Amino acid sequence: MGLGRIEQFPAGEFLLSQGDQSDFVIVIRDGYVKITAVTEDGAESLLAIRTAGDVVGELAAMDGLPRSATARAADAVVAQVISKQDLDRCLREQPDIARAFNQAVATKLRMATQRRVDFRRDTKTRLAQVLVDLYYSSPGSENDGRIAIRATQSELAGLIGASDPAVHKAFRALRETGAVDTGYAKQVICGIETLRQIAEGRAAPPPGGLPPAAEELGSRTPKPRISYSYNVSRGTSAGRYYPRLLLEGRCR
Repeated sequence: MGLGRIEQFPAGEFLLSQGDQSDFVIVIRDGYVKITAVTEDGAESLLAIRTAGDVVGELAAMDGLPRSATARAADAVVAQVISKQDLDRCLREQPDIARAFNQAVATKLRMATQRRVDFRRDTKTRLAQVLVDLYYSSPGSENDGRIAIRATQSELAGLIGASDPAVHKAFRALRETGAVDTGYAKQVICGIETLRQIAEGRAAPPPGGLPPAAEELGSRTPKPRISYSYNVSRGTSAGRYYPRLLLEGRCR
């Protein structure tokens, strides 16, 4: 086994909290984790959703400052908790892991920058883009290729910087294309190719989406609008290569 210890977190439990002075790092092995932050006026905003293979809490391990956000289990989570001391030693001894670690951090910063740029786009396009991002960062899908995003519409509104009514309207429009379905505290992606077309500003297919063959082709060979904006290889990007090395025992 690699670094650290394995811990289980039931739905709703905190993995780490904003303002904490802790400096350990968490690698998610299974489950979904919501990253949130509270503003000075007390409003909570969803910043990201992390899934299996993602690293959480690396900034505090790097700069020693208090936690900038809260990580809470959205469902049952299994994670690997690694101390700063063990992580530092691993990065010194394994240059390939250190490079991948730095690239994973850079990818998150680029995604945050892109979200700011996307604020100038309309709500439906921004929502489609973030759903595409979440689709390609999810660890797996249901039997029919559908993927459930465990976030409310209000949380997604905060993630893309839009009002709740605007996001509700955008979801209605996406449902009409057959790209998504909605449920209690989760949004189901049914047609990733349709979503990608909307996110890229291309004309959306007619109601009902694309034929199944086209959807299947689109899910196998995604063409991202920006190559770093989501994990098109479904588990082999630098952001997941780094924790996978830790999980496989490259550092002990």
